[in-house]
Amino acid sequence: MTGLAVLDHCFESADSCLCRQQQVSSTEAAKEDTEKAAAAALEAVLAAVPRHRQDLTLLEALDKALEGAKRLSQKRFSESNAAAGVITADIAKLQQLLQPQVRPCTTVYLTLCNT
Repeated sequence: MTGLAVLDHCFESADSCLCRQQQVSSTEAAKEDTEKAAAAALEAVLAAVPRHRQDLTLLEALDKALEGAKRLSQKRFSESNAAAGVITADIAKLQQLLQPQVRPCTTVYLTLCNT
């Protein structure tokens, strides 16, 4: 190798080395930025967890209350239907009692009616 070739090789090596150092620095900076972003995201999630738990507790309580109200309304509806059946039967009995009773025609009755 001639002197100029050696010098060119040294400069290329130095440039290459400098370029690698810049890449390493850039990579380390990107890594630090990523770690900061991840820490911030984790902090945000941890800050949201108590509110999320409160929301879930509220939703579960509302769901439980709605289920209780649904069961109670179904029970009341069933009781209402049963009462309606009893009332309908009682009305039918009253109507039957209020109808004029037809007496069977007997010979005595017919004789009295024809005179």
